[in-house]
Amino acid sequence: MTRAALKDEIRRLPIGERVELLEELWRETETEQPTLLDWQRELLEGRLADAESDPDSWVSWEDAKRRLERLTSPGR
Repeated sequence: MTRAALKDEIRRLPIGERVELLEELWRETETEQPTLLDWQRELLEGRLADAESDPDSWVSWEDAKRRLERLTSPGR
């Protein structure tokens, strides 16, 4: 299967299944360390510094995910 065909197949999945697939793929790659470009490293370091200087202005990934799920759930 080509990459384009795979992407088309994934796009046909319901959004919930696509999110589950992304989460599963992410978990499988958690042990891999990507090589960051300089601008990516600077951006992440800046965001980390912002979070450390004002922790109350940030939310956890779990809280953000719950908010998104509420906003995108049918019949909200």
